[in-house]
Amino acid sequence: MSLHLITIDQLMQLDPKTLKYALGMFQKELDGTLAFLAETPEARKDEQVLTDLDHLLTLRKVFKLRIEELEAEQAEQPAMGVSQSALAAA
Repeated sequence: MSLHLITIDQLMQLDPKTLKYALGMFQKELDGTLAFLAETPEARKDEQVLTDLDHLLTLRKVFKLRIEELEAEQAEQPAMGVSQSALAAA
């Protein structure tokens, strides 16, 4: 799966393990694109390169939001387990 072809909806459906793998791929792609832009002045005027960079920056925002959501869900699960245990004990 190419990061340039993934949709935000598809990204939001990834399980945590796949999301972490995709995040690693994403970071490599973003680093490569930024290095290419830094080394190649012509690339800064290339419409496709700029479109790819825009897409990667949008995905970075989505990655961060999704990871925050997953972390919040994980934080709630133990709390919910304690609440259910407390209710069962009562």
